[in-house]
Amino acid sequence: MSGTNPNHVTTGLWPGILLPERAAEYAPQLAALPADDWDWLVAESQRHSLAPLLYTNIQHAAGHLPAAGHAILQLRAIYRHATLVAMQREAELRRVLDAMASNGIRPTLFKGAALAYSVYPTPACRSMGDVDLWVTHTEMSAAVAALEQLEYRVRENPQRPHALTQYTDGEIQMMPTRSGQGLVELHWGVFPGEWLARSATIDRAAVRQRLRTAVVAAHEVSVMAPEDALIQVAVHVAIGHQMSQSALRSLVDIALLAEDGLDWDVVANRCQEWRVAAVVGMVLSIAYELLGSTALEAPAARLGPSGLRQRVLRHYVTPEAVLAQLQLSSTTSRFAYLLCLTDRPSDSLKLFARSVWPESEWLHARYGSARLSDRMGHAVNALLGRI
Repeated sequence: MSGTNPNHVTTGLWPGILLPERAAEYAPQLAALPADDWDWLVAESQRHSLAPLLYTNIQHAAGHLPAAGHAILQLRAIYRHATLVAMQREAELRRVLDAMASNGIRPTLFKGAALAYSVYPTPACRSMGDVDLWVTHTEMSAAVAALEQLEYRVRENPQRPHALTQYTDGEIQMMPTRSGQGLVELHWGVFPGEWLARSATIDRAAVRQRLRTAVVAAHEVSVMAPEDALIQVAVHVAIGHQMSQSALRSLVDIALLAEDGLDWDVVANRCQEWRVAAVVGMVLSIAYELLGSTALEAPAARLGPSGLRQRVLRHYVTPEAVLAQLQLSSTTSRFAYLLCLTDRPSDSLKLFARSVWPESEWLHARYGSARLSDRMGHAVNALLGRI
């Protein structure tokens, strides 16, 4: 019963019902849904890891949904389990932050963990596969050691050696070894990757200067300014994941951030200065088409791609593809898609050239040397779409 249901999509019920502000609008439609459609909604929300949020949005109306009895029971059970998982996750996060504080480190919490405690109704409504912590370059060794004291272990990936992840502002993955632990990623930066390094001009120092203080798991942590957080989520889902994997969940993140209140002039100016306007505009447009958030309507119209740019990008990513969870990230088309997302033609040319013939520093970080054989082997793989 997975996949898109044209009746739900065209009425806006799914996935618009995922936004708390819109849930009340759908009361008449929800009351008229037959049991089979409720089963479909439960299955779809589970497939996108958003069932706890769906339950939170509709539980107040449960007594007025005559055909939803079985579905409500399913969603309630899912939400209760998610609550237990969130409590376990928070307890472990407290231990992680304790260890960091003992080493004089106050990390920046971002992506799922930060959003779960800020824009979602409850932390249980935002599932996550890991905890993302941004530390400074000088703190990284101490942060790794702190987690090793908790019996986390560094994951070594031959395809992404640590020299490369540091060079591209990536992350070190700390793998769990005990029950109750989860993956923790220690990030060198919050805007990682070759695409951003070669095509954009992110002011990373300014992002750090704008950090704010929040209390999470009984600890003071840093979080990004909301405008920076929205840009980061949009860039992450569009560039890091090529609108694949949990894309709908990321679009809900963005809609909830928007509804929490943003300065859209700041967002627009920052996107243009950083040369990520095409990326953020595309994500906002798809988020608005799918979720219908009033907070996204004007920004999507202002920043969204138009004309030829939109037609080209829709060849790769559509709202329907997001709902169907099509995996652009696993295809050779992703390279062409990434080239289409740059703000300037010259950025696309530079990205293509450097992807095929990288900087010597990048080659050293990736392969351990910059010999001609390394260059040629990399160039062949790049041209074949195997990067």
